[in-house]
Amino acid sequence: MAFALYIHWPFCLAKCPYCDFNSHVREGIDAAEWQHALLADMAHEAALTGGRELTSISSAAARLR
Repeated sequence: MAFALYIHWPFCLAKCPYCDFNSHVREGIDAAEWQHALLADMAHEAALTGGRELTSISSAAARLR
């Protein structure tokens, strides 16, 4: 069975009026802290896959600096 990963970047320069995503307007973020948290979450989720092979990765980000 195909198995995909979607990564959402929730930090935007401005909130689009049509956006239904969980997003937050921020001037800046701690990129190192965000990277650490994302990699930790991915490792946790990978441990729950039962050895399934990841076949696709996609991401979305809008209105970034």
